[in-house]
Amino acid sequence: MKLKKFFRFVPIIFLILPTLFGCSNWNSGPHCTMTVETSYGGCGIDGQSLGSGSFAETFQVMNNDCFYEDFDGHWMKNPKDMSDEQLIIKICRIEEDGVTAVINDKEEKISYSSDCNVSSKFIVCDGINYGYVISFSDYSE
Repeated sequence: MKLKKFFRFVPIIFLILPTLFGCSNWNSGPHCTMTVETSYGGCGIDGQSLGSGSFAETFQVMNNDCFYEDFDGHWMKNPKDMSDEQLIIKICRIEEDGVTAVINDKEEKISYSSDCNVSSKFIVCDGINYGYVISFSDYSE
């Protein structure tokens, strides 16, 4: 009976020990902050405005993070069960001088001092369309 209790706590010990001794890989490697500034607007089929505006989202990013666009202009980081059609950006490498990413199927290097325009994956004639400007900051290892 004591052996069963011991084995019940073994997985917990292996989760806690690396954190206590600084050996955890959960946040290791280079990372930075990505800001996504979203602008939107559009007209309906009758030509009437459906509204316009903007908002911003901030994400902590690491190598190989994938971002997907949803239908209301928000980005999701590494979600489960998303189609490749909604993949808008994949972070390839985070380096001291900038970030290399695949954006809408094209690899680009973006320095920390610049902005990058990103086109929406979803364009409509009679509805709201979205446009994005991304920037990276706060490089850290």
